[in-house]
Amino acid sequence: MHYVKQISSVVVVAAVVAVCAWQWRHHDEAATAQPAALARTADAVAEGHASAAADSAGKDASKWARRREATRASRDLGTVVRAYKEANDCLLYHSARHEVDALLEGKQWNSLSSETLATLEAMDASASTVLSTVKTLDAFCSGSDPQALAEASSAAVFDAAVRGNPDAEVCFVMSGISASDGSESASFVKSLVDRYVAYAPVFSQKALERGDPRVAVRALGRYAASPAVHPSWRDAVPKADPVLTWRGARLASLRSLPEQREGIEYNLAELRKLGVLSPTQIAQADAWAAATFAREFSGQAPINVDAAEQCYSSPGLAP
Repeated sequence: MHYVKQISSVVVVAAVVAVCAWQWRHHDEAATAQPAALARTADAVAEGHASAAADSAGKDASKWARRREATRASRDLGTVVRAYKEANDCLLYHSARHEVDALLEGKQWNSLSSETLATLEAMDASASTVLSTVKTLDAFCSGSDPQALAEASSAAVFDAAVRGNPDAEVCFVMSGISASDGSESASFVKSLVDRYVAYAPVFSQKALERGDPRVAVRALGRYAASPAVHPSWRDAVPKADPVLTWRGARLASLRSLPEQREGIEYNLAELRKLGVLSPTQIAQADAWAAATFAREFSGQAPINVDAAEQCYSSPGLAP
């Protein structure tokens, strides 16, 4: 019976990969056959980065780029929020396409019979996830330029965050200084770092006051982490308030997936060892977390506290 189940998994994985391959060929053929009119270039999509954005836009005739061009002048907060979420959707799309390419080229597909059942199931889940992401986002994101996406996301998420949008505040904290292709000048990268160092503590504080689980787990991780072997610009970002961090992380533990809870509880124990919180502060924070959970989240399904859902417009796609 075990052998039959393993063979079944092999068939499923192989079928998924075969579908991926067929769709990739179909996609490339369709792209080649596009009318010339669809090859029109978009104008710059990342405000404040004229040179790099102009180069990127010259390659971008995607639906995302056309949407961005049509709305880039809008100061409506809802439009700005949608702009960074859609840019992040398309960045995720490109990541998924890369993973599918890696799956198709992987040597493991040539010897599936030697893999364990657990490995086969993991491969099956991974292939299904990235294929689903590509299928969901292909029509909107195909042809978009990753650097233009990164620049648009970085500008829009910061704009929305400084205007008080809670989702953008969380996403700014979680995403760091944004993706890059390495073409930016040192002064531009420094400006991004300086912006993050200045604003991430402000946005983290506001998110922790709301009890945001993702920011809380991230803040807790900084307290629990061992000293970095190599200095990083991230060292300049001050750690969040320990009381807010504890209570938010305890609430996150109550809300998180079972497999995430153990890690959160371990890091809470590490924070306790540092002695920066008194027993009274810990007891009060625990009581706040328990009461908040009972009042607002009891009976709800667990959440993935590692997935920044606030950063994407398509439900269920956050990695």
